[in-house]
Amino acid sequence: MFTQDYLMRMFMQLAAAMKESLLRARGQNDPRAAADMLDEAVSDATEMDGDLLLRMAPESMAAMLQLSQPDPQLMEYVSRSLLLSSQYLREAGDASASALRQEQAYAVARAFGVELGEDSISQNELDELFARSGLDAETLGV
Repeated sequence: MFTQDYLMRMFMQLAAAMKESLLRARGQNDPRAAADMLDEAVSDATEMDGDLLLRMAPESMAAMLQLSQPDPQLMEYVSRSLLLSSQYLREAGDASASALRQEQAYAVARAFGVELGEDSISQNELDELFARSGLDAETLGV
């Protein structure tokens, strides 16, 4: 029961960060802040030092995450968050950080058997992910 509550809390935190980042990137036209928000949420969800984790080579990041034996669905949230962060970094004009986040997203997805593509971060795909986890927009408060 404790594990299930913990996972639901992690899902909710990442889902809320994704939804809020979408609003921030569009409404405030601040993709850098949206990327930073997602990166912080990934750090919190993985319970690892975000500064270190987010600078790792993609395969190293995936291997480090595998050592902690996280829930595969949590890693789906992480991989989608990384991919969404990549998009925002690209919009903010930071091509090298964007490329790194994208490679990290796909490395994590491969390591945990998550199907990931550019459409994985569309509003419809994210809403489907949230629904599969038992979350909805009202639950997330956005």
